[in-house]
Amino acid sequence: YVCEHIGIEEMNKTTPPTATLIDDEMVDLYVFILPAIVFFGLCGNTISLVTIFHTRLREVSSLLH
Repeated sequence: YVCEHIGIEEMNKTTPPTATLIDDEMVDLYVFILPAIVFFGLCGNTISLVTIFHTRLREVSSLLH
């Protein structure tokens, strides 16, 4: 058996175009979508905490809700 060294150039030639499309979609997911979800989640949690701590809800027991 002969084991040939395959260079990166040759590997890129054999990579199907769908693989690069999937890789691009994963980059979009991690670069744009995930930070947006985290940002809006933090904003929502902050609004909830501000609402709870600055209203009459602070004075009412949670057992009465």
